[in-house]
Amino acid sequence: MRCFAFPLVALAPLLVAGCAGQPAPQGAAPAPLPEATKQRMEAACGLAVAAHIDAPVSDVLPVWSGATPDDRGLVTVGDKVTGQQRIHFCEVSATGQVYAIRHNL
Repeated sequence: MRCFAFPLVALAPLLVAGCAGQPAPQGAAPAPLPEATKQRMEAACGLAVAAHIDAPVSDVLPVWSGATPDDRGLVTVGDKVTGQQRIHFCEVSATGQVYAIRHNL
């Protein structure tokens, strides 16, 4: 009696190797950003918002809000310059480059 299992066993590494390097399934959560990166993003956003409203950095409070799927940080910044709590939102790269500042007023 002949055994035909050998060809399948011999091909198994090739079949498994074909899956290597495939992109992660959609919906997979990105790895969390390191705390130092989040702090760098908060600081960059705080500086950008302070410059935007012509106020010292001590008048703004940047708070980490989350990240986009492409690892851009989302930072919310409150200010006390206008006599009301105006809220700004920044989109920041891991290196601290601010891509956008938006606000609610």
